This record gives sequence, structure tokens and C-alpha cells, in this order.
Amino acid sequence: MENDSIPLSILIYGFFVDLVASQTPGCTDPLAENYQLMATFNDGTSIYKATGVTSVQTNDLPNAISKTSGLIRWNGALWTHNDNSDTQLFALEEPGGKIVQECLLPGVINQDWEDID
Repeated sequence: MENDSIPLSILIYGFFVDLVASQTPGCTDPLAENYQLMATFNDGTSIYKATGVTSVQTNDLPNAISKTSGLIRWNGALWTHNDNSDTQLFALEEPGGKIVQECLLPGVINQDWEDID
């Protein structure tokens, strides 16, 4: 009896060869200088033009804010916190940076907070 079926091992091999061949590394970010239209996954090689930022205004923060880490604009103020054992949030006026409200967070532990979620 003649068997016209393709062996399973050949099917599996063909599937994986096709899968690997369809993965084209390169830069997938159209904003990069080396964007590659045919790239199907970003391999980390994106190159961008150098840019600079010039600050428009700077302010010295109050001493209570010794190591600001997170910053969010909410409810008409900028809110921040320190990145150490301090468990307070500070609302800052814009512009100027003066503390307009302090919010103590009882029962929480600040263990190297990095941002505000």
C-alpha cells in the first residue's frame, strides 16, 4: 500500500524554518534614521538624530523636597515625593515650586519610590 502523506517530521521542520525565516530583525521605528520597512521585530539597532532641550524656567525647590523622584500634574498642582524614607506627597504651585499642600501617607513605607502611578 502506497503512502502519499508527508512525514510529520518534515512538516514540523518546514513550519519552524518558515517561522524563523519570517522573522526579520531590524529597526521597526519609523522615526529612526535607519528605519527598515521589512523589519518584523526590533533588534535594538535604531539610530536617532541627536537632539537637545533648553529649559525655559528653573526653580529651587524647598528644603523639604530633598530628592524628588516622581512628578505628576493633578488637580491644579504638580505633585512630587522624595525618594527615600519620606512618606509625604507635596503639591507645588506652578510656576515657582512653592509647597501649597502636604499629604502624609500613614501606614505606608517608602522603600526607594521611583514614580507616582
